[in-house]
Amino acid sequence: MIQPSTRPPTPEEDGNVTGLRLADILGLPQPLQTLMNWMLRRKTVTVAEAAAHCNQSESEMEAMLQQLVERHFVKQVTLDGAVRYEVRLAHKSNRRMPKDIWKVLNLQNEAANVFISYSRRNKEFVRSLAFSLQKRGREVWVDWESIPFGTDWWEEIKQGIELADCFIFVISTASVSSEVCARELAHALANQKRILPVVYEEVPPPQVPPELSKLNWVFLRRQDDFDQGFRSLIHALDTDLAYVRNHTRLLVRANEWKNQHGDTSLLLRGRELAEARRWLSEGEAKEPRPHQVQKEYIWSSYNAELAAQQAELDQQRQGIRRQRIWLGLVAAASSLAVAFGIGSYVQYRRAVESRAIAEDLRVLAERERLGALTETAAALFQSGQIFESLLKSVKAGVGLQQAAGANDVPELRARVITALQQSIFWVRERNQLEDHTGIVWDTAFSPDGVKIASASADGSAKIWGTDGTLLTTVRVPNAQVQGVVFSPDSRIFATAATDGTIRLWNLGGTAIRTIQHPSGPVYAIAISPDGSTLAAAYEDGAVRLWRRDGTLVSTLDRHIAAVRDVVFSPDGELLASAADDGTIRLWQADGTFLKTLRGHTAKVASVQFSPDGQFLVSASSDYTVRLWQRDGTAVRIIKAHDYAVYDARFSPDGQVIASAGLDKTIRLWRPDGTLLSSLEGHTSQVRSLSFSPNGQRLASGSGDRTIKLWQLHRPLVETLQQHRAQVYDVRFSADGQTVATASADFEVKLWRRDGTPLAARRGHTAPVWAVAFSPDGKQIAAASSDRTIKLWDHHGNLLNTLVGHGAPVKDVAFSPDGKLIASASEDRTVKLWQRDGRLLHTLPGHAQGVLSVTFSPNSQTLVSTSWDNSAMLWDVQGHLLHTLQGHSGWVYSAAFSPDGQTIATASFDNTVRLWQPDGTLLQILEGHHDGVVAVRFSTQGNMIATGSFDHTIKLWRPDGRLITTLRGHSGRVNAVEFSQDGHLLATASDDRTVLLWHLDQMDDLDHLLTLGCDWLQDYLKTNRPLPQGDRSLCQDIPPPATP
Repeated sequence: MIQPSTRPPTPEEDGNVTGLRLADILGLPQPLQTLMNWMLRRKTVTVAEAAAHCNQSESEMEAMLQQLVERHFVKQVTLDGAVRYEVRLAHKSNRRMPKDIWKVLNLQNEAANVFISYSRRNKEFVRSLAFSLQKRGREVWVDWESIPFGTDWWEEIKQGIELADCFIFVISTASVSSEVCARELAHALANQKRILPVVYEEVPPPQVPPELSKLNWVFLRRQDDFDQGFRSLIHALDTDLAYVRNHTRLLVRANEWKNQHGDTSLLLRGRELAEARRWLSEGEAKEPRPHQVQKEYIWSSYNAELAAQQAELDQQRQGIRRQRIWLGLVAAASSLAVAFGIGSYVQYRRAVESRAIAEDLRVLAERERLGALTETAAALFQSGQIFESLLKSVKAGVGLQQAAGANDVPELRARVITALQQSIFWVRERNQLEDHTGIVWDTAFSPDGVKIASASADGSAKIWGTDGTLLTTVRVPNAQVQGVVFSPDSRIFATAATDGTIRLWNLGGTAIRTIQHPSGPVYAIAISPDGSTLAAAYEDGAVRLWRRDGTLVSTLDRHIAAVRDVVFSPDGELLASAADDGTIRLWQADGTFLKTLRGHTAKVASVQFSPDGQFLVSASSDYTVRLWQRDGTAVRIIKAHDYAVYDARFSPDGQVIASAGLDKTIRLWRPDGTLLSSLEGHTSQVRSLSFSPNGQRLASGSGDRTIKLWQLHRPLVETLQQHRAQVYDVRFSADGQTVATASADFEVKLWRRDGTPLAARRGHTAPVWAVAFSPDGKQIAAASSDRTIKLWDHHGNLLNTLVGHGAPVKDVAFSPDGKLIASASEDRTVKLWQRDGRLLHTLPGHAQGVLSVTFSPNSQTLVSTSWDNSAMLWDVQGHLLHTLQGHSGWVYSAAFSPDGQTIATASFDNTVRLWQPDGTLLQILEGHHDGVVAVRFSTQGNMIATGSFDHTIKLWRPDGRLITTLRGHSGRVNAVEFSQDGHLLATASDDRTVLLWHLDQMDDLDHLLTLGCDWLQDYLKTNRPLPQGDRSLCQDIPPPATP
């Protein structure tokens, strides 16, 4: 390893390193420690400032400060004639951390500042690394101390991490086991900092924190070339530096705003706000992603500015009204003037001009309002509040329909359509049931599927219609209602409460019976499938079985802590209970104990049997969901959430498990542990879940005091989700009924058009980059990094393997007439083959690897694209016809229009170019924020789809007008493909999924409003807090046509 040539200074020699010896103050009384903690974060303070902060009188504070002066921890200084106090800083300290926050944030240098997390055993290496970084102009923050001192130490470290543009984690056997390093890494992750792992020592992969395993590593081991590795590190540090620097600046400002309880004086304004909004819009396609507190800070700033603008517009409207009144007076005066023969032409002209100005102001104000609604909808969508985004989008769309002139602004229309589209594509929340004033502890669908029950900390249980109509409210005095359940015939319901009661009610809210036991709160209630027995979970660790007439049948008391849930098996033969002692216990229905299920390492909050009764699912505060066989055998552990899991439920068909937790999310899983999707929208912990009997909807109860109803199937987007690695390509068969996908998991998969998996084609020994159907649908070709092309028939039989390329094969295509196959390779060539596998021609010409190849509609020409920034047009005899040059980055993909008169090329320079076949440039499509790697024309030729590393798909008109932007992938988009009928668009991504988008009429504003209003109709009709103006939002929008 080549080491830096100059010895770095020790921390003691580094004159910039100062800091209080925190160990010296640990013996101070707590009030003085608190005061010191506060003073450490300020330059100087007055007695009055300190007294106000500590809620002390000024005389008391002066005495406290004097004690610190006497101990030499604080000194008095006189500034501008006023006595102030400042902390004495020790002259030597081994902690190099930022001292002046705003000085750091205002740095104008072109280099990233860094925080280094490391084990003290690797101190000498880290000193060398830090010194090398400092020589390159980097601010380096590193803690050289061997022992952390108290909370002040951690506050100082946290500030260093938050102010750093990049967080370097030095990987070694010691650092991956260090609690301090783990704590520093966790804080960096929590603040979504850019993290760069530097490998100093080899560590077994299972020991490396998973958050580091998925990142690109820089190797600076003893055997590595230090200079080469260090250059890689510098490149990584400075990649997209302006974006990262803004991430740091906005994070610090947002945290200060949050810590000051949303002080409006700290909000962004004017140009700063415009730049922050632009940064936020770009951030969804960049790393590190924007933090939630940054989003909230920017949105709050934007809302404040909108409010100010609205106030100004209101003033303008007042002015317009005054002008109109004056206009009427002028008109009347003019009539009188004419009648009296007095010339008033000047007055008339002024009146006309005032009317025109007033109308212009009104139109501009309405456009501003619609633009603001659209911006708010986009921000809500990015934050996961998709239902609220849909509501704002529909408001904008209705306003666009009604506004004179606004509909003629193409840019505004495109933004409104995009906002509507993305909300309609991805919304799953169907309604919000709002009337509780406390946490909603439990929810339940009635077995007949027509009602929903909720139990709340506000002491009530409520019965709702599935459209959200509140039907019944019952109350338990001086208690919280913890559980609620319907009887099997859906005619009565039972509640469990903290006053130790079980109550039975009819659907009208009349109490039928109260069952009381002196053992304390009841946390859950279940009714046996035959309706004869109630099982109740008690705080004293027992489950008690009761007959419906109130007779105690049995007490099950094996738990040693509060029982949180109890449930009968579907056949009524078993009972399962979950408790704070971390166990699940199985019982016969008569109360005979059977087995204890152990494995959870914290409280178990819920348990449920699968619909067939053969499995159980449990949720725990240990962040996991666990599956068990009916006999108690552990089947699977699912790391379900980042915090405590409060509920887990099987869908009625047993194919999905829903989990809910403290992290405010609901997650849907296959029983094998595959994550299907997440439902976001609650603003507090999610405490309970209940599937509708038909499995189409899910109810969730939350600490935000609402019940949300979710529709689980998205009607307009299908997700194909079985690949185990990035999906590189997707293609439709000629009849549009079958989809083929190619993946880095070495497989080709086939799917029905509705997303149902059909089969897999295996045989490649490396990632598969491309797949193609023959025009007659009888063959499938796939291109792979194993340097081959494989051909299968439609039954899955391997027909042939085409060998000849000397490097990975990146693309494969059949000619439209079905006679030829073309392949593109990193060996810089295109090869033409007959379908029987005989090589016809090799087309050399590109200076670097060839990335794609496609035939013209008439099968007479083909175009190839390359890392050499060019596209080349060839005839099928292998002659080069034209070279398309103009891109400033790699050209990843190309496509012919259906009439063959236009070629589109997609490039890593973030653009798509449209060309005539003779090489004449027609148009440049600009709008993506990262490399464009996929492009396709629709079969009708009226639309172009592009896919980008910025995670988005854009739809364009051939004249270059942007129609909309589709968002939904969480990784790079690698391929796009239209179905033959043009109704579907398939997109493939690094996120291991393929999305099938239903595009029929999705660029038509009227159609989108019909879909949006149909989705919102129950909410607009039944949501109780909804303003009356919003309730009539869709009154003029026609309902969907009946099929």
